[in-house]
Amino acid sequence: MTKKFVLVEAIDTFRMRYVVELNAEDPEVWACDDVVMERAGEIGQKFMGQTLLDHRVVTEDEIREMVIGDANAYQSWSTEEMIERLVRDNRSD
Repeated sequence: MTKKFVLVEAIDTFRMRYVVELNAEDPEVWACDDVVMERAGEIGQKFMGQTLLDHRVVTEDEIREMVIGDANAYQSWSTEEMIERLVRDNRSD
């Protein structure tokens, strides 16, 4: 049976909360700068859902290129290992 591989790209959205301590005379917007500069302490987060962006058929070579591009740690794996370990076949029973 011939198979095809479909890449689905999605974004997971989280609501993050931070509390920043400022001096009384500091503008409140400085707290936003601290969050953007990753200097603020996170006090919590909540998963808000997933948004699907796109989908398309991809080749095994494209899968290999994407896997290495996203996670260089897999560079030593063969394409077959990547597909066997990372791609889920939901149709085989």
